[in-house]
Amino acid sequence: MVSLLTNQQAELSADHIETLLQGLTTIPDYVRKLERKKTAAEKSNNVKARKIAELEGEVQKWVSSHLFSFTLTCHFI
Repeated sequence: MVSLLTNQQAELSADHIETLLQGLTTIPDYVRKLERKKTAAEKSNNVKARKIAELEGEVQKWVSSHLFSFTLTCHFI
């Protein structure tokens, strides 16, 4: 393969590549941090979803019991 770069361009290219690679060393830690944040967000969402379901059940029970009471009250009036 014939090189299309001069020696100076090759040196700059090597320096540039080295700089890029040095910048990449922080990426694994950053990805781990994002994975931890994703896991925490998923756990939080699951807890919130369970709480919402629990509260919806309580609301349904309350509405059912008060609707029944309301119906009895209206029936006897």
